[in-house]
Amino acid sequence: MSDEISGPKAKRGRGQPPFEPTEADFDKVHMLLALDWTNEQIANALGISQPTLRKYFSAQIRERDRMRDRVEGERLASLYASAKAGRITAIRELGRVLGSDEAAHEAALNRAASRPAADKAAKLGKKEANRVAALDAEEELARLYSGTMN
Repeated sequence: MSDEISGPKAKRGRGQPPFEPTEADFDKVHMLLALDWTNEQIANALGISQPTLRKYFSAQIRERDRMRDRVEGERLASLYASAKAGRITAIRELGRVLGSDEAAHEAALNRAASRPAADKAAKLGKKEANRVAALDAEEELARLYSGTMN
């Protein structure tokens, strides 16, 4: 089945031409995964089927949970670069973001600092818990016994 002038005849498939993802498509998938969109929503946004989405973007889909962190990291890096270049709005925004992040970090440290006493009580093993209970019982008996003697 070849034509002497044009060479072998190409197979004619059905449907749309094959999907060829662009860098913009990968960026869009990263962003939409970071926004916690479903595969169906992402495929619809790209104008492709879910099997095509899985075929070309399977690595990104497997890393769905890390995409939000990656996108946020890229956003902060871009904000930092803009602030470093002297853009006043970026400097203000970076200060706001770092301030809120610092406040969240301090709140987490304060929560952790208030926890140790409760954690220590919760971490007692069976033998240690029995020993503490026995000491408490002895003290209670001693208190009760000394109260009847007076």
